[in-house]
This record gives sequence, C-alpha cells and structure tokens, in this order.
Amino acid sequence: MSTNAFLLILGPFLFQMADKIVATSRKSRGKQCSVYGCFNFAFLQNGVSSGIHFFHVPKAVLSDKKQKDRWCNLIKRQDGRDGFSMNNHTVICDKHFKKEDINISMGTKRWSLKPGSEPSIFDWSCQESRRKSPRKRLLFTPSDAVTVDSETEGEHVYFCEPLLEEVNY
Repeated sequence: MSTNAFLLILGPFLFQMADKIVATSRKSRGKQCSVYGCFNFAFLQNGVSSGIHFFHVPKAVLSDKKQKDRWCNLIKRQDGRDGFSMNNHTVICDKHFKKEDINISMGTKRWSLKPGSEPSIFDWSCQESRRKSPRKRLLFTPSDAVTVDSETEGEHVYFCEPLLEEVNY
C-alpha cells in the first residue's frame, strides 16, 4: 500500500484525533474577577491554582437596587450592558478588598466578607501623583536671575540655571 493510499484511508481519522487533542489541551481558568481591568483568574494557564480568593457579591447587595448600582459603579461596570449582569455568580477577587474587610475562619480557613464591606482597592485609585511635592522641586535663587532692560518692553527677569538641591523648611 502506498503512502498516498494510507493517508486517504487514515486522513479523516487523524484530523478527528487532532481536534480532540486540541480541545482537551485547553484548560478552563475558572472564576474571573468582574472588576473592570482586572484579569485575575482562579487558575493559571497551566492549570495550577493562582492562590487568589474570590468573593460572590452579597445577596443583600443583589436584592437592593441602590446597593447594586453602587457596587456596579465601584467596579466600573454597567449592569445589563456589554454582556455583564450582576447576579449570584458574579465574583470579585480579594485584591479589591481591605484586609480588615475579610474574615478568615480559624478552623476551616474559609474566607468571607464582613457585612457592609465594599470593594475599595483598584488600579485606578492607587496611581501616584505625577507632580513632585514642593520640597522636591528645583529651586531658583535670586543670584541665578538675569535682569534685562529693554526700552520697548520694560524690565524682565530670566532664570538661567536651577539650584539642584532640595528645599528644607
């Protein structure tokens, strides 16, 4: 039997096997955090647990329209838009809660949220200020100033070089 005949007979079988191998090699990453811009999953790409804990949105929040809207605003999502709906399957990872908002039971090591806690730690709220504090800005001293007199424009003061030291008040 020639190689071409062999491929004609086994070709469709090999393609079916290849599809099954590809389908089984994709692993579910489990739960995903619902906060906008957060890409935390329960499992890493290789199937190992990520060690991140996830909390379901409390039932009290889901039953109250005002609280539900507040949580949606906090996580920068809109309920009923872009395929997102806040329900009893919606989860938020522990990275968005303060340590004092989380209960860890001693015996079972089960993590739960304290009543009244809200997600409060986000990437967009932890950004540093781009402007330096006044004490760390460069100083100009009067000795650096150059005065230029011009008959048409009057007197102007220009600074040549900054003093490269911090201010100590």
